[in-house]
Order: sequence, then structure tokens, then C-alpha cells
Amino acid sequence: MKIAGNANAVQNAAQFGVKDERKQDPKTASLAQKPKVSTPSEVDSKPLVKSAQASRPNAKSSPSPADELGAFAKNANATIGALDVMIRSLQSLQTQNKHFAKLALKLQDSTQAQSPDLSQKADKIKAKMQEIFDSSTFDDENVFVKDYQEVLPENKLNPKKLSPSKLSLKQPENLSQYAKDLSEQKHYAKQAKKLLKANLQERADAVQKTDSSYEKLDRARLTEPEFKAAQGSSGVTLDRILHLLR
Repeated sequence: MKIAGNANAVQNAAQFGVKDERKQDPKTASLAQKPKVSTPSEVDSKPLVKSAQASRPNAKSSPSPADELGAFAKNANATIGALDVMIRSLQSLQTQNKHFAKLALKLQDSTQAQSPDLSQKADKIKAKMQEIFDSSTFDDENVFVKDYQEVLPENKLNPKKLSPSKLSLKQPENLSQYAKDLSEQKHYAKQAKKLLKANLQERADAVQKTDSSYEKLDRARLTEPEFKAAQGSSGVTLDRILHLLR
């Protein structure tokens, strides 16, 4: 009862502002009387972090016209390299398709005894054509299945349909259509190369007009052997492209 009473007395004294006369430990009293003072690091560190975060840009700066030209030139050169491989392969496929079509005509006029021999020869030609189609790569990518829309959206290429897998001696009309498709796609591939070079020159001219450090570019140099030798996906830089175009 005595302890409880003393506790109540202290609590009541505190409520009415009566000073407690009981002795306190000097160290405890000193700490209780001293107000807490924040250090400079405690006061400034948090606002500084917030300020630094607020000052950071939310988005990356957009690439310069020269950087965009360099990226386009790299993609354009890689695409031109793939188109060159495709054109050479199409020429080989045209040659083999002529041999295959001749065998188809012979098969129509052949005897039953001659048919197996003709079919065997046709199978070899077809296998060779399929090998040409499957092995036509540039930078480890098959040029007949490559997507050309990103670099050249206006192109009319559709080389995927040129696979010889469905060719048959018993369907000579399909061989005739296949020959037309080969010729058509070769034309589109050559056209795509011209469009890419024209686009590259147009972009280079635009950069030259906005940057006085670039010298006048010569369109004729686009077909120089040096430019063709530079075609590829590695080691292509803006300075190299502009040097070749001067």
C-alpha cells in the first residue's frame, strides 16, 4: 500500500505542476535537462539525397542525327551484304531449276524403264537446290528468312516462298511459277540494294546540312569497291562511312 501510494503521489504532483523534490542521479538529471541537438550530417543528409534524386533526369537524352546515321549505316551495310548473298544464291537456283525443268519434260516423254533414272537425277538436283537455300547465310542468319522490313519497309521482298522443298517432276506448271518467282525476287533484291544506298545517301546529306564539320559527300563513291568491301556488321562506324562517301 505504501508503494502504491507514493506512486500515486508522484503522478498527481506531476499533473498539477508540483516539483518532485526527490533526489535524482546527477548523470540522469543532466541528460534529461539537455535538449537533443542534431548533428549537421543528420540535418542535411536526407534532404540532400532527396535533392540529388529529384535532379536526376527521368529519360535518356535522344541520340544525335550523326549517331542515328551511324546506326542506320551499320544496319544498311549488313542488309546489303545479305542481299548480295541472296542474289548470288538466286542465280544458282535459277540454273538448277532449268536442269530440273528439263528433266520434268523428259519424264513426260520417257518410257517406264527410263523414269527411275530421271527421277534419281531430279532428286539430286532438288537436294542441291535445297542445300543452296539452307546454306545461304550472312552473319549466321539465313538470307531467305531474314526480316528486311525494319531497315527497308517499302521493299517487296518475299524470299521465304523460294524454298524448293515442294518442287516435283510431276508438276511442271509449278516449276514454271517457281522460275518466275526466282526472277521476281532477284529483281526486288537488286531494287532493295539501290533503295538502301539512296536512303543512306539522303540521311548523310541531311547530317551534312546540319553539321558544318562534314565535307560535301560524293554520291558516286557509293558504288566504289571500297564501299562494297566495308559492307558487314562489324567495324562499321560513322567516320568510316563518311570517309568512304567523300
